[in-house]
Amino acid sequence: MELKVIKPFHGKVEDKVMDKGELIHSADVERINALVGGGFCAIVSLSDAPNENDNNANDDNAPKDDANITKGSVVFNGTAYQLETLKEGLTLIGVSLASNVKERGVSNALGKLTEEQAQKLAEYLNENDNNVTE
Repeated sequence: MELKVIKPFHGKVEDKVMDKGELIHSADVERINALVGGGFCAIVSLSDAPNENDNNANDDNAPKDDANITKGSVVFNGTAYQLETLKEGLTLIGVSLASNVKERGVSNALGKLTEEQAQKLAEYLNENDNNVTE
């Protein structure tokens, strides 16, 4: 997934300060959710491979309001969904969650799903078709 830095932070993986406008490529769902949930990054692209035409210093093609689209969302099976939608789906398939669970808690619950539970959740999400990235 490709993320655009919207607030400077020290990237432990990159071992440097990531400045506003820089792009990060990561497939680590927990890291992505932490960066997006913490307001440090916004999702620019769902592809894992860096685009050869990207220019980190001048990225005019990225939407200007990414933070509004991805805030309060969690990635499941490569698609960003609203936090509330995933909480409803997890509850329907029998996963118990605290009433005040946030992005990190939902991400952890998603990581612990069995294949059957993940399939049921995917079916629920496909039926309701309310992902964030449309």
